[in-house]
Amino acid sequence: LAIGSTAKLWVLLALDEKLRTDKKVTWATELAVRDEAKSLPSGELQDLAAGTELSVRDFATKMISISDNTATDHLIDYVGREQVEKALKLAKHGEPALDVPFLRTRELFALKLALTPAEHETYAKVPVAAKRKLLESYRTRPIDLEQAMKDWTAPRHLELEWFASGPDLCNVMATLGARAGWKPDSELLTILGKNAGVPYDQSKWRYVGFKGGSEPGVKNLTWLAQRADGKWFVVVAAVNDPDRMINELLVANAGAGVLAILGAEAPAAPAAPAAP
Repeated sequence: LAIGSTAKLWVLLALDEKLRTDKKVTWATELAVRDEAKSLPSGELQDLAAGTELSVRDFATKMISISDNTATDHLIDYVGREQVEKALKLAKHGEPALDVPFLRTRELFALKLALTPAEHETYAKVPVAAKRKLLESYRTRPIDLEQAMKDWTAPRHLELEWFASGPDLCNVMATLGARAGWKPDSELLTILGKNAGVPYDQSKWRYVGFKGGSEPGVKNLTWLAQRADGKWFVVVAAVNDPDRMINELLVANAGAGVLAILGAEAPAAPAAPAAP
């Protein structure tokens, strides 16, 4: 299914891989905001002046906690598009070719809002190498944000998206958890835990990390959570509808309901924390 901004989990994984392999880079390394890497909301970094410096940690936190699209595109540029594509395989994505080329958010907006029908047809037909060149040119297409918000009220071109299955999302969350040593206070899990997405019973859950994604016709909610007895779970709620808007509250309630049910199933006496 199309998953919207939940795809940012693979960007986070690619960033972690860069931090592990490039000893010159740390979470405190500062990056400058660049006009050419600005995207459309959600987020807030698009409003910052070019040249404003923020740490890699800040970019990653904004990307996950408020789904900041400008933060995402800066990080994709920083690690390299191909490295994000490698992260798909690193986390055992079942069909990584579906997400190659891995879209920057600004490119997705251009594909949805700025291309002509003929350009859509061309993009669909050309091989990956040609798609990469086209995406670079689409990135600078002007988009009237106010008009786009008025017009984009129904699903459009759901074939132009990021894609994953439930097991793919389980695998990427599990990969991030393992790299963090299953420690909620680690950099990775702290970032994932900034916004839980839904209310949850803190007496039942020691840790809840979350990333979601949506556009008209697409809703994805994915959680990584440690229960009070130490057991870890991934919960995914995913819906696509190419014809009509999705009841997002219904999907969110379903995901929250699963967390409530799993939390209630924990043994009365909490066990010591354990990795899965």
